[in-house]
Amino acid sequence: MLHERSNLHMPCSSLILLAFHLLLPATATSRHRSLHSNFLIPAKSSIPAKHENNISIALILPYSSFWNLTTKEEYDRCGIQCSWWRQMDSGAELAVAEVNENPNILPNTLVNIVRVEGWDWKNEPGGGVGIAAASAIAIGEDLSGVVGVVGDTLGSSTLLSAAILSQYRIPMCGPVQNLPSLSNKENLPYFWRITFSNTWGRDVAALLARWRVGRVAMVVDTDDVEAAGACVDIKLALSHNFIILSERRYRGSRMDNNYSDIVNEFLRVDARYIILCASAWSASYELVRVANASGLISPKHVWIATNPPFPADYSGVGSDPRLEMIQGMILPFPFTASPEDSNVKAVSSHWANLYQQDPLKYQIDFLSWTNAGMYDCTGTMLYGFHRLLETRAHLNSMDLYNRAIPELLNFSAFKDTGFNGTLLHPVKLDGFGDIAANTLFVSYSDEFELQKVTQLSFAEMDKISGTFVKWSDPPFHGGMLSMISLDL
Repeated sequence: MLHERSNLHMPCSSLILLAFHLLLPATATSRHRSLHSNFLIPAKSSIPAKHENNISIALILPYSSFWNLTTKEEYDRCGIQCSWWRQMDSGAELAVAEVNENPNILPNTLVNIVRVEGWDWKNEPGGGVGIAAASAIAIGEDLSGVVGVVGDTLGSSTLLSAAILSQYRIPMCGPVQNLPSLSNKENLPYFWRITFSNTWGRDVAALLARWRVGRVAMVVDTDDVEAAGACVDIKLALSHNFIILSERRYRGSRMDNNYSDIVNEFLRVDARYIILCASAWSASYELVRVANASGLISPKHVWIATNPPFPADYSGVGSDPRLEMIQGMILPFPFTASPEDSNVKAVSSHWANLYQQDPLKYQIDFLSWTNAGMYDCTGTMLYGFHRLLETRAHLNSMDLYNRAIPELLNFSAFKDTGFNGTLLHPVKLDGFGDIAANTLFVSYSDEFELQKVTQLSFAEMDKISGTFVKWSDPPFHGGMLSMISLDL
């Protein structure tokens, strides 16, 4: 079923697209019913030349869960996820609106938005695979004029939707997904993301190689597929003569794990370097507490964590006596654009003004991972389309609309589009299709102002060249370690 906003001006080219959606074949109608809902926002622009052509991008989000919410109380009852999803939608819409009013980007083309139902992992925990497949197939088979896709909300469903869209050779950008396997370009050549391969497994492996570390122990939270994937990345990236002394697993969503057994094994094999692949707010803190009581957290031990093992009730801001034991743990951290960057400030101010006009639509008055990811994904994709047409004079917007040039639209087309995003300025992708923000290596101090990112970093790695820059010696737990070669 198609829903539209009656207060939007519909140019002629958009009416043609709307007519297509209303005349879907029977098989397509069946697929659309399985998606629950489908929304079209016809493009509008004050620039006459823009009305010559049109293309569409599809947004995949759990629209049936939040689209019809009309009060703050309804959002509160729905849960924080519904607020996140609304922010994501509005972030993408803002980027489209800016391009449609920019005479220099896609100068003779309007960009429409088609909203496609995605997996609501909150209310349909068992339906993710089916919804993800139906969404991607509907886009590939039924929604002509859709030349790119932005969205989805979880790595697990994105693995399927991105794989199907890669078969159709339709580019897709993920705004929030961190699953390491999404970096596999052999399987997903048309998928790229404005975020990072969570937990930076390849970066951890590079740091260990720089330190000439030959033996580590690993402990993996099997309930966190993204964190577990980091340990897989680390093992794949390390050389063959690297030894894993012990690799243990536990359930991060449970509190009855036998942590003492894990810790005692690490002590028996004399593990000095311990890699913790786990969520931040989970049972990982209980593991660390047991390790600390057993002497496994000391100046003789180096812990590298994919996420800080905070207590479940820690606010994430400010000091807490329970955090003393994680001081000195090392965490890879993305070096994104500064909040003081002029472009970031301009977008942030614009968003804040829009929020004042319509708080329900924008939900928050500042940039966060929700709205910023969708904004950057959408802007980068549209600038990529523009650069493709700009650099190939024989191509035009109709080639995009007709999907006549799919061989030119894999992730490489979006590696350096010139779009100035909020996460990176300008946005660039690395060879894995991940955002190419440099990696900072952070050593946790007693200043836990996560929102202000005040943690001490001791080195930086360029994600394009792989070059390391050492800023200082890392302060490990309780002081320095003489056993490490600190010549990065």
